Amino acid sequence: MALSFIGRIICARRNILITPCRSGYIVLLPEVPTDVPDDPLLKTQGIPEISSLSTEKCSSAVRKYALDFESAVWKIEDQLKENPTQNVFADVLDPLEKHGAPLDTTWGLVKTLYLTNKDLMPVRVYVNIHNKARQSRALKFSSEPIYTACKEASVNNDLTEEQKRVVGKYTLEGRLNGLGLDSARRLKLQQTLKQITQEKTKFKSKVEVATKNFQHKIEDHSIVRDFPEDVLRMMVSHSSQPNQGPWKVTLNTHVYSKFLEYCPDRDMRWNVWQAYTRRASKYADPNLENSTHLEELRYLR
Repeated sequence: MALSFIGRIICARRNILITPCRSGYIVLLPEVPTDVPDDPLLKTQGIPEISSLSTEKCSSAVRKYALDFESAVWKIEDQLKENPTQNVFADVLDPLEKHGAPLDTTWGLVKTLYLTNKDLMPVRVYVNIHNKARQSRALKFSSEPIYTACKEASVNNDLTEEQKRVVGKYTLEGRLNGLGLDSARRLKLQQTLKQITQEKTKFKSKVEVATKNFQHKIEDHSIVRDFPEDVLRMMVSHSSQPNQGPWKVTLNTHVYSKFLEYCPDRDMRWNVWQAYTRRASKYADPNLENSTHLEELRYLR
């Protein structure tokens, strides 16, 4: 009986050894923004309907036009690789401007919403939209086929002064992106630019954290009695009751600048000014100091 039991165990282990492992996998499809047939951000007559906008609509619109612009750049690159252009404006630059206009328009309006309505356009959402739009818009300046076409067109004496400046803009941006370098030097430049981006991100992140960490409460109404009502609304928890404190002073630019303008207490202004100018420095929180990142940026540049 024991021998039979041991035999079954050995057979089971043998089956485990010879049975192939079939692990599953997940296919992640790229995120495609939803179609925006009637985009309120692209309203050509009058002011855009802000009341009909939402965070999701703004994000989807910018991502859609960014994807459309990237597709247009890739299509132009394929055309230039197959057939070199004879008219750089008709075949390259005009289509780029046409496809880039919706992206620039929606991007600019989203930036306006971010500066005027933080509830509709929170910082975290805006940063993601801004980075995506900036990355997509810079694609035309890092394209080697477009750079080559503009460089060849720059020697054309038939171009007007305006056209020469446009072509010169593209060739200059291409050189700044390393398109005029050999492969080894271009790779080194790309690595350096990547390091610069990382250091800039760390620098900006620490400044944002230091900005959020500072708060100063005012409970004496005599301090804020001369403040405009719109400023008080930014400083209280309930904007519907601007005259009921406490009022909170932060280092956000729209609050900080107005506070220094209207605050009658010199010592209080000095305290807030010191906090603002010493953000992310060694005189404040050592964990948020930016001097090392600043020196690294100077070295890399």
